[in-house]
Amino acid sequence: MEKIPISEKLQGALLKANDLKEISDKLFEKTKSLSSTEKENLPEFTGLWDKELVEKYLNRLEESIDEPLLSKSRGILEQEGISSEKIPRNILKEIETIKKVVDSLKALVLTKDFVDKLKNNEGGLIRRWLIDETAIENLKIFVDSKNDIQNIFQNPNFSPEMIDNITDKIFKNPSEISDIVTKSEELNTFIEKIIKKFELEPESNDIDDIMDKSHDIFTITEEIFRYGFTEEDIKSWVSGKNINDTYECLKKRNKKIEQKYYILVNEFKEIVSILKSMGHEEIDKAPQKISDLNDKVDSLRQLLVDKLGDKESKLLDFLLGKTEDFPKELSFKDVKGTLGNLRPLLSQMISKNRGGSNAKN
Repeated sequence: MEKIPISEKLQGALLKANDLKEISDKLFEKTKSLSSTEKENLPEFTGLWDKELVEKYLNRLEESIDEPLLSKSRGILEQEGISSEKIPRNILKEIETIKKVVDSLKALVLTKDFVDKLKNNEGGLIRRWLIDETAIENLKIFVDSKNDIQNIFQNPNFSPEMIDNITDKIFKNPSEISDIVTKSEELNTFIEKIIKKFELEPESNDIDDIMDKSHDIFTITEEIFRYGFTEEDIKSWVSGKNINDTYECLKKRNKKIEQKYYILVNEFKEIVSILKSMGHEEIDKAPQKISDLNDKVDSLRQLLVDKLGDKESKLLDFLLGKTEDFPKELSFKDVKGTLGNLRPLLSQMISKNRGGSNAKN
């Protein structure tokens, strides 16, 4: 049998001694959390410095240190209203971690409602995070965002149900708190600009749902404003409606407004075309506001009547399909004479339409 060199035996013993020293150093750190009385009650090492004896002693020492630490950890948590039930021993004996968690909770004292929800959420969110070993990380996020959280809880525009919804989202995804805070700020803007301004009734407390609907309403109102309608106009249409009904109402209104604008713009273009064919060049572009456009069409229509004459204007409206009834006051002689006056204009319009059709083909 080959003998093991003494140097290798010493090297192995040295490595084992270092392992035991590392364990004893950790236990020593733990004893700093014990009272003087508890330290006095710790077992002392007696006997030879044999490897197995030392290992047994360190195991017994760890158990003696852990018991008071476990009790202290439970007491610290329960004093803060956090149940220690189901938290594994290996977590509870890390009393420094427990202290850091409680210190983080105390640092959130400005947001008491939030802390109360945090302790009670899902039967003990803090307890679950302790087990997952994410408590310190998540609570640090909350401490860093303390002012933002406080602003949410103190916002008079947010109902208690909305705050609960925001809080639930924060609890489920602490790492996304920055995005949730940003979304809450946008929600507040929508409440000010849409919900409060138009006296609407939110039918949901989910901030994502409210924001989606509010964004759609905001987009439609901006389009309606472009046509010259005011906030008071919109308010008179939707006041007291819920968000969904408001969106549907404004969507229908906007469609009618666009159709009316399209009809007026076409009439504007037709009259302008006729006037230009008669040598009238100084005509502005079609206004964007419907009321202005309507006034402009009326003034251009009057200008056309003045240039054509009343008979020619009525007959032209009939020929263009703007009126269904033939002007009865016109005699055959009047019709013949009017058509003679309109011949250059109609010829130009027909040529223009043919040219447009050929260009399309």
